[in-house]
Amino acid sequence: MQPDIIAFVRKVRELAQGEQWNRHEVDMLEEIEEILGYDVSEEQKHLEMKRVEKILRVRQNQSGPENTELAEYKEKERFLRNVQRQLSGCGSRCESVLERQIAAMEPEFEILKDELQEACNAGVNKRMMKNSQNFRTLILSKVKNFNSRLRAAAPFSQELIGEYDRCFELVKGQVINTPLEAFHMTEKEWYEKGGHNLDLLHSRLQTEAASVCLEETAFEGFAMQCGAGLEKIWKKQEQFTRLLYLIPLVLYLIKYIVDTYVIQKEGIQEKLVNMLLERMAQSGEATPERILGVIQTVFPLLQDKGAAGVSFNLVLAVLFFGWLYFLYVLIVKRICQNVLIRNLGGYAQQQLRGFVADKPWKLAAEASLKGLSQRIQNLYRKHYEFVNQKLVLTPLEEMPEKTNAAAMLLAEYQSWGG
Repeated sequence: MQPDIIAFVRKVRELAQGEQWNRHEVDMLEEIEEILGYDVSEEQKHLEMKRVEKILRVRQNQSGPENTELAEYKEKERFLRNVQRQLSGCGSRCESVLERQIAAMEPEFEILKDELQEACNAGVNKRMMKNSQNFRTLILSKVKNFNSRLRAAAPFSQELIGEYDRCFELVKGQVINTPLEAFHMTEKEWYEKGGHNLDLLHSRLQTEAASVCLEETAFEGFAMQCGAGLEKIWKKQEQFTRLLYLIPLVLYLIKYIVDTYVIQKEGIQEKLVNMLLERMAQSGEATPERILGVIQTVFPLLQDKGAAGVSFNLVLAVLFFGWLYFLYVLIVKRICQNVLIRNLGGYAQQQLRGFVADKPWKLAAEASLKGLSQRIQNLYRKHYEFVNQKLVLTPLEEMPEKTNAAAMLLAEYQSWGG
């Protein structure tokens, strides 16, 4: 669609008449408008529009006081855009440094994962799993190891500090060398406001870098939950093992009660006396005097020999059955320990798999490094607050539209490609 050049020239003429341009310019615009009203060639139209463009350029360059103020305002805008572009570029480079550091921490994440796997190995850390607080201490010790490696990432913070220092050194050069009085500072002023405190700033930055650490909340929650379950399994297994230790003693006690009070057995002394009396009766010698003499003679002998035999047999029985019981305890203990280790390890690994599914250490490490980067940025902003206060563009009061009308019409013409 072709632009309506006659309407455009009419608009310029009306502007010239309204702003009271010189008579020669107004007459020329009226002449051009009249010529374009005829059926002229494209070449002629182009020549006439070039005359209009020349008039607009002359009017644009005739700067009055208001145009001078506008030009200065535009110059300030350009200066501030350059400064902001530098600061924005510095922020982008710092973000890149942060991303590289997070990527470089991947091997450390794997080390932490392996250490957590080792902590949940019941064969190695069975005793630490007996108490939930001990297991918590074990898990958090692995986090502390990771924090040591995290703080050892000194090049990361040093690179950020160097980037911000270079950025503000460039800003310093611009405000010292700018001809704009509103933004100009001498090197002495810059030093007095921020330069002499630069060492203190760097000291604070180093303190922040040394304090970076992995947030332990998620790890502590896992350690307490898993540790409570492990402690419960341990106690339950201990109770079961004690019951197994008591089984032989309970069985022997039952046997003793049955033999002593349920099944009444004839003693050896009674058997021998009855046998002698029976033989005496068969041989016809079972007179009362004879029977009494046998009893008086045999009983003391049986009691002496029986007591000695019983004592000796008791010692042998205690030694034999005591040794058997000792072997039984060792076997039960070994079996129960293996079962305990298997149960503890299975439970701990199951809990760990659920915990590591979302890689909480990676999220926590990223949050810690981003937090450090943000704190470094905030310290620089606070230190160079005087720069922000200096580089403030006072809004220009709104001007009448006629002030920029010629420039606006010229821009409209140029947008056609003329």
